[in-house]
Amino acid sequence: MLDNDYRFKKYDILELPLEKSWGDPRPDSYRLVDPTQVGCVGHLEADKYWEARMQYIRPTVIPSVEQFEAQMVRRVPVGSAGVGLFGDDFSGPQRGRVQWGKTIGVVAVVQGSARVEVKYVGEDWPEEDRAKLASPGVWEEGLFEGESGASLRKPKVPLRFCPYKFYLNFTDIKGVSRKKVITDWEIIRLYFREEKRLGSREKAVESVKSKVEKEIFGLDRETYIVVGSIHHHYAKPQLYAVIGFIWPKKKPELPLFSGL
Repeated sequence: MLDNDYRFKKYDILELPLEKSWGDPRPDSYRLVDPTQVGCVGHLEADKYWEARMQYIRPTVIPSVEQFEAQMVRRVPVGSAGVGLFGDDFSGPQRGRVQWGKTIGVVAVVQGSARVEVKYVGEDWPEEDRAKLASPGVWEEGLFEGESGASLRKPKVPLRFCPYKFYLNFTDIKGVSRKKVITDWEIIRLYFREEKRLGSREKAVESVKSKVEKEIFGLDRETYIVVGSIHHHYAKPQLYAVIGFIWPKKKPELPLFSGL
């Protein structure tokens, strides 16, 4: 979809023009003003322990999903100052306005706590999604709001549909367990790659499960999950997904008397 000049690697440092998304009340939701003005100004390399990357990631880590849920969205009484415009999304006898906080977080998790569940969801996009993907306006007007130009164009091959949804059962370092859908595109891409390599859907699914449970959550790793809200229309604390994984190798502990 993107010309080569506008393709970037994970952990590239980008400089780009942004403005607040007027139609989305989440405070960390922005829109790209001009995709042709996106530039790469650096890259964070992955050494053995991801030191260059982790110096930026560790200060943002949240110890518990409960803390993330509490800060992501909450209900406040109608009439309170500084609340969002989207209200009455919470169920219960006492309704209130929705107030969004930070909707993306990095949560520390327990190694070895992962269990992946898989759900078959069909062979093709739902009718509504298929119609959106086929709409000429999506590509002529650009993928980004208010954008048009040659940098974004309709792909020659339709976006491939994954017949499975992957769900992660995990425990954070505070002992709180959750089950969340995985929307990380790298996991979907891994499934497609393994399906091609192994020639079997069942084997590809098992390979994805092994990757997450045994490698990403391996005992030799320092594992974090990146979580994020699904959509501003779904303003409930439990409605978020796993959108990424961070899993550098764990540094070995120094012997107690190593300096003697």
